[in-house]
Amino acid sequence: MNTLRHAAVETSLGPLLVALGDAGVREVTFGSSPESLLTAFEAANPESCLDPSLESLAAGISLLPSGGHDVLGEPLDLGGTPFQRLVWEGIRRIPRGRTATYAALAADIGMTSAVRAVASACGANRVAILVPCHRVVRSDGSPGGYRWGADRKRIILGLEAGRSVCSGLASVSDLCPA
Repeated sequence: MNTLRHAAVETSLGPLLVALGDAGVREVTFGSSPESLLTAFEAANPESCLDPSLESLAAGISLLPSGGHDVLGEPLDLGGTPFQRLVWEGIRRIPRGRTATYAALAADIGMTSAVRAVASACGANRVAILVPCHRVVRSDGSPGGYRWGADRKRIILGLEAGRSVCSGLASVSDLCPA
């Protein structure tokens, strides 16, 4: 039987939920509030149990884009299809502070014609920041979409590059210092 534990906290990047199963980290996701994250996760995973000891893991994960040390002592339990796992492995090779286009990532995994499928695999990623799909951008260099919001993607990319990108991002003003 797989034990699934979870916790949600407010972080500098916004509310963040982390879920850990016997095989490793299964989910890292952003939401509008810790409470809404918990409600949605518990509805989808009624066998899961709240574990406040995971709050420090969630907080540590949120510090990774700004240069925090890798706090993850747990393996990742990514699930997904073989193609998605191939894409996610490629994404994990993109260095912090750098980006790659969807097309370049498709070429990197040996599937140059699978650009849209690569984008879909990014959207299916359940472990924000740990599989850094925020580092994958459009061919014109613009950020493109992000499962957890385009403004949050810009902020994370800015943190990784050592610069602030908060001006003009009203929808995430709570994520940016006044």
